[in-house]
Amino acid sequence: MLPEWLAEKGANIIISGGMGMRAQNLFNQYGIEVVLGSPTGKPEDIVSEYLNGTLKTGDNICDH
Repeated sequence: MLPEWLAEKGANIIISGGMGMRAQNLFNQYGIEVVLGSPTGKPEDIVSEYLNGTLKTGDNICDH
């Protein structure tokens, strides 16, 4: 399962454009914070913006 594997690798946050509630709960169970509504773009830029506190998020594009 991806959340478990990511937690084993030391991940503590996931940045996504959208995610269903079940998936969010799975990540949270493994101590991984979920940031939703991320814009599209280069992963490096998105991570840099997040770390700098400038990432602008919008609506969860997968809210079902």
